Amino acid sequence: MIFICLAVVAVCVSCKKDDAKQITAFSFTTPQAAGVINESAKSIKVDVPAGTDLTALTPTIKVSEKATVSPASGVVQNFTNPVVYTVTAEDGSTAKYTVTVEEDGFVVEATNVIGGISSITTVKAFTWNGYEFATAEYKNSGFKIVFPKSLPDYELESFIDVFDLPSSLISDRYAKVVPAFLVAYNSHNEEIGEFMHLYEGYDYYAYVHYVYVDRDFTVKGTDNSADWEVAWNCTFKKGWNVLYWIEDDGWDELFTTQKPSSINLRWYFEEWGWDIPPEETYKTKKYKSEKNKERITVQKKNVFL
Repeated sequence: MIFICLAVVAVCVSCKKDDAKQITAFSFTTPQAAGVINESAKSIKVDVPAGTDLTALTPTIKVSEKATVSPASGVVQNFTNPVVYTVTAEDGSTAKYTVTVEEDGFVVEATNVIGGISSITTVKAFTWNGYEFATAEYKNSGFKIVFPKSLPDYELESFIDVFDLPSSLISDRYAKVVPAFLVAYNSHNEEIGEFMHLYEGYDYYAYVHYVYVDRDFTVKGTDNSADWEVAWNCTFKKGWNVLYWIEDDGWDELFTTQKPSSINLRWYFEEWGWDIPPEETYKTKKYKSEKNKERITVQKKNVFL
């Protein structure tokens, strides 16, 4: 009798199906990148080089023994948005993992540049002190340039000083910032102009600035210290941010990190004339209005105001 009971127990144990259902490894071969798995959150994050085509990546996935995963390992996926992978254990129970793929860098892409000339061959990104941190080829009336994840601290300056901002509007008075300038070069490596991303409407303008900040902070409220009203509605995250400077015909201004609705931003190229010495090109920003031929010159340290 004892022998029979033991045999029954052994048979029952051997019949029990495995409930293990984990993704133990997630990676890409092209480009080479390994995912960081957060088991408690059932999430996986993979950083790939900036410029990677996220629409067609092939993952290699390892799961628990006797488990399966869907979509399967080796199947090409579009990772423009997070992809959910379902792991099914031998016993039929499941676990879902959300995979997020992000480019390791900040991509700025321009298409259908207005005013672009045939002599442009290269685009370079600079800080206003002349520090070069990115370069890209100009072709087919556009470019795709990749900014590094971070910039040297010595290139950054006090946000309050740069914008002449009342400290009461900023959540962290020690925050630092630096904007990027996109300069065009010809085949002789000569500076010939700059690129601008903007909207020119009937009664207001919207200029796009790509700015790097050294920490998370907010700027909220209204600055009435000038002869016109300057409103702020910005939430900055450490790294690169898109800052919109909106100016209406009444000279009131708004700075915001939220893209204004119902506007069509376009890229423009402005060729530099001989009236601007090359050594001054990082200290002067010029914007040209095609409708009214106005020119707004903004000097260093007051590059936005």
